[in-house]
Amino acid sequence: MNDISEHGNAAKNGSEGFKHLEALDILPLPICRRSGQIVDVEHATNSEFSAWLIWNGIPFTGSNEWSFDSKCAVINHALKAGLKPRLIALPKSYFGIILELFQYPETE
Repeated sequence: MNDISEHGNAAKNGSEGFKHLEALDILPLPICRRSGQIVDVEHATNSEFSAWLIWNGIPFTGSNEWSFDSKCAVINHALKAGLKPRLIALPKSYFGIILELFQYPETE
């Protein structure tokens, strides 16, 4: 189901090809499974988030300690670099820009 709530400004163009998502748009992105349940960016552990970055080929340095702000920053940095990270499912609530910026399975 497509949620067309007021996220129209969520993707901001800084230059051609640059997209920036707001934290509330990154929050529900499904990145892994834990005990069969989908886990989003907000609830992913440090190791789950690091594993997702590695799976997507997103380079990172430093600690494997991730605050929500640092998770958002690295995702936005990857998008700015032109990467199209994979999600494990389509978010329950999404808007068009998510479909453009991320890869996701056609069926779960």
